[in-house]
Amino acid sequence: IMNRALNVTLLMSSSFLASIIGGMLFFLVPLIFSSEEGSMWLYGISFSALMLASLISSFVGGLLADSIGILIMVKLPALLSFFILLGIYLMLPLGIFWIAALLPLFGFVGGLSSPAMQTLISELMPRERMGRIFSLFNVIIALGELLGPLSVAMTSKGHEFRSSILLMAIMCLLAFLLRLRVEYVEGEKARRFSHTLRATASSLKDSNITNLLIFIALVGSAEALFSTYLVPYLYSVLRFELYTVTALYIMVKVIHITTQLPVGILIDKVGYLRILYLSSFISSLVAMALPLARSWLIPLILCVGAFSMMMNDPAVKVAIGTNSPKEVRSTIFGIANNLVVLSQSPIVIVGGFLWSIWPGSIYIISSLLFLFSLFILSIHKTARVEL
Repeated sequence: IMNRALNVTLLMSSSFLASIIGGMLFFLVPLIFSSEEGSMWLYGISFSALMLASLISSFVGGLLADSIGILIMVKLPALLSFFILLGIYLMLPLGIFWIAALLPLFGFVGGLSSPAMQTLISELMPRERMGRIFSLFNVIIALGELLGPLSVAMTSKGHEFRSSILLMAIMCLLAFLLRLRVEYVEGEKARRFSHTLRATASSLKDSNITNLLIFIALVGSAEALFSTYLVPYLYSVLRFELYTVTALYIMVKVIHITTQLPVGILIDKVGYLRILYLSSFISSLVAMALPLARSWLIPLILCVGAFSMMMNDPAVKVAIGTNSPKEVRSTIFGIANNLVVLSQSPIVIVGGFLWSIWPGSIYIISSLLFLFSLFILSIHKTARVEL
């Protein structure tokens, strides 16, 4: 008999360690490159390659999990990441080029386990508790990412960063050991990739799954427009003082963290579909109101927006876990992860052109994207599985 509580605790603990590593990485890497004069161009190339590798690996990781087993893809990437971090630790004295070469590999390996982790969570927990578990994972990951830079500050001395990298490697090994204890009885795997690809293609013929993925892309685009240009909009357009902008930014982050668990409970009570509708509808109103509101209303609008947009992520994960076929669930999670990133990049570029026309138009377009996502979500809603 599976001990669900123990398995979830092990996964949460390992995810917390992994998120600290991620927070350390994004804080540490630019410091390492900037400490080497004339190396920032290499940082740009390496970091872009890391992000691209992470994007590719999510889909590949989903395919592998559905083909060779979820548990393998939960555990193996953590071990491989440990060896890569150990390699970075050993290679750092030899020159910055070794770090630039290993970072994309770390990004690729690190992204492999994400779909399997999401699938395992959805299958370990009963449907009526899935929302709060996904929300709790989001809280843990957010807290870990906040601790990352602090960990770097505590373990680095001047331009000496090897201690921080060693700490990352140790935490990665601990995460692997925690995942090694996870027990899960899954069906027969070891399918061919071609079988998994055919099954995925077949599942995408289900309009509910396809519409859900389109919804994810639209909301990802809308949120990217809203959040990417928020700080410059507050500072340059609304002329808020820097300390006010900082306070509002921190307020949004705090709301994201503190309201996750209540929203997860709400998802389990009223269903993910209602939460998705509510999230997009309120977010649309918030985006439309932002360029039209008076300055004194902005904090209230941002509070509501932070809450409404935060509701989307755990509800989407529950929707995928509920509606996608079990044999390709990890692949669908991987596709969804990729869509979020792919939908954000081009729309942010469009936002730059919109800014030059009228900065407020960014939020009008964001509002329209949220509204369109509601339309997509409403198609064939009677055929959806909603418990």
